[in-house]
Formats: sequence, structure tokens, C-alpha cells
Amino acid sequence: MKRLIPILLILTGCASVTSPTGGPKDEAPPELLTSVPETNQKNFNGPYLELTFSELIKLKDPKEEILITPSPGKDTKFTVRKNKLIIEPQNAWQENTTYSINFREGVQDLNESKPAENLRLAFSTGPIIDSLIISGNIKETFSEKTPDKITVALYQSDTFNIYIHTPTYFTKCDKEGKFSIQNLKPGNYNIYAFDDKNKNLKVDSKTERFGFVVEPLRLIENIDSAEVSLMAIDARPVQLTSVRHTEKTTRVRYNKSLDSVNILMQSPVPYSFGDNTNEIIFYHNLNSPDSIKS
Repeated sequence: MKRLIPILLILTGCASVTSPTGGPKDEAPPELLTSVPETNQKNFNGPYLELTFSELIKLKDPKEEILITPSPGKDTKFTVRKNKLIIEPQNAWQENTTYSINFREGVQDLNESKPAENLRLAFSTGPIIDSLIISGNIKETFSEKTPDKITVALYQSDTFNIYIHTPTYFTKCDKEGKFSIQNLKPGNYNIYAFDDKNKNLKVDSKTERFGFVVEPLRLIENIDSAEVSLMAIDARPVQLTSVRHTEKTTRVRYNKSLDSVNILMQSPVPYSFGDNTNEIIFYHNLNSPDSIKS
């Protein structure tokens, strides 16, 4: 028995349990393995899109990060099922239309939140894939600051209203102010840029930075030097907010500052701006001393 004791001790020592060492940290972003439709596929008529990735995924702000143009509706549904992403459009895909999807940082791996890199998908519901590109830069007027995540919008109609209508195509500039809108068809495009704080693809905030190119862009080949300068302006339409009468004056106030005034009256009436340029003062009872503001 004495000879067996060392052997048993040795065997017991060999059987001791140690903590397992962890594997290497997953630094690789998710990769797209397959998609339905395939990229640049033509004549697609499926009701939804399905993308399969190399690992489990999650979404980050999909309605802001995943940009689909033309838009199939703001309530388009994004669903993750393990390593699959399902995109169900709110409105049916339009016939004979090329769709472009820029995923930006919207698709990430489940554990490390690494976004899929340079992920784009284009497909057509007709026999042609539109392939023209408009790219360029967004700059801020009177500032060295580089604008980030400014919405760049393209309108095709001659009667569009940026306060009411949403653009046909849109994207957002990157941290360097650069933008690119791809898979466009030939034609004339009006280009605008604005800080879409309400996320409704319309200009409707008095504090939005805003800019546009005066002449429409005629797209017959790729344009790579479009430049839009932003200014912080009050983009609201002018509206009358109040009228106040006194014995000597009538004060008319508007919801925003006025650049100039053109008064049409049967008899001329003296007037001037008030303390601010959103107020006009009309003077009457001129026989009274000090009736006109000095």
C-alpha cells in the first residue's frame, strides 16, 4: 500500500481543474454572405429583402442609418433573426425602378458592435440598373467647422416644395462633409442640403442649417464635384403673428426677420422697422409731436 500512495498523489495532481483561457477577441466585422435579391439584380419582384451575414448581428438606429432610395416609406420594417436581416417595405416596390441601399453603421455584430464595412446593395424591379453618381462636399459658410450627417437631397419635379415634399433621392454626408448618391438615372436634379433635425426629410426648423445649388444639375455622366454651402437661416415661410394699434402707431409683427419691405397703400404712410426686423411700425396722427420714432 505504501508504494501506491505516491502514484495516487500524482494521479490526483494530474486531475486538478484549471480555468479555461479565453479565445481571441472577435475584431472582424460581419460580412454579407448572400442576399435576396443579389446586388445589381434586375427584374426583382419579391415582397421583401433578406440578407445573410457571417455571424450574429444586431441593428443600430436602422431608420436613420439604413438609407433606402427611393424611399419605400418611413415605416419600412427591419427585423433581425440571428444572422439574417429582413427588410419589409411599407409601400410595394415601384415598377422599373432602381433601388439603392446604404447601410452605413446600421448593421453590427452582436458582441463587439462592429459595423459591417462599406455595405451597399442595389437592385432593380425592371430590366435596367441605373448607375450614374452625384458626389461632392458640404461646407459651412463663414466657418471652418466640417458639417457631419447633413442630409443631401435630390428633387426631380419642377414644382417641388422643400417645406412640404420629400426628395426622390437622399443621403447623409460623412464626418468629412463628403457625400455620394448612386444608382441615379439620367435627368435634371435640384440639390439641397439641410440639417434634418426632425428626421422627416423636410425643411421645417427655424434653426436648420440650409443650402442649395442655384441651377439644376444635368446628369448625363457622373458628377464628382458638387458643392453645397450651408448657412444657419430661418427657413420658415413669412407669417403675420400680431397687429397692435395705439393712438400714434400700428405695430405689425411677423414670425421671422424681414430682409426688405414693400408697402402698397393708396396714401403713403411713414413706417420703419421696430427694435427688430421682424416688426414694422406704421405712424399716424402726425399732427402730434414726437409721433415718429427717432
